[in-house]
Amino acid sequence: MPYTHGRTLRDSGKDTRMSGEEDPITVGADDGSQNTGESPGFDRPTYRWLASLPTDPKGPKALLKVLASHSMDGEPASKDQAVFETIGDILSDNVMPTENAAAFYRATAEIPGVREVPDVVDTAGRHGIGITREDGSSASRSAWIFDKHSLTFLGSRWYTTADKKPGKANVLAGSSAILQRGVVDQHGTVPQKDADTSTTG
Repeated sequence: MPYTHGRTLRDSGKDTRMSGEEDPITVGADDGSQNTGESPGFDRPTYRWLASLPTDPKGPKALLKVLASHSMDGEPASKDQAVFETIGDILSDNVMPTENAAAFYRATAEIPGVREVPDVVDTAGRHGIGITREDGSSASRSAWIFDKHSLTFLGSRWYTTADKKPGKANVLAGSSAILQRGVVDQHGTVPQKDADTSTTG
């Protein structure tokens, strides 16, 4: 018996469809014989799909190759910027095995132009270490924020960078904070202790 489901993100108290979930996904039996929905992938990054990505601790070349094959270069960003943004989107919106998260961080360190910002503040007012990359072909710049002690991913800030006039090169366009994460079996259910909550501003 097929069933229908779709992943949602609760953002600022409201539920929204996640990437690739604009339409309900119909899934059949365990053997996949009646799977008529969109397959897991970058546009629908399920936990199981994320766990299948390369995690070689000796080097991120295999993962970077997968990311590069998905990311398109040219407008509005270069290939390196597109890969950086893809990693940021995945880290922000998904729960994944720790070894996969570590693999994404190692891959980020290999992208040319990535740099550390000593102090960045998220929407909740928490100070952390920022990781950012600015690309000349892109009109925006994002910074991922990590706790200075535990290195837990806290959220992000994004800026408009097209206006290069003095004092206006980095205009804050928005920010987010991940307060808690949780996994539930049914839409609308909130875990007792670890609700999946985020805020944006």
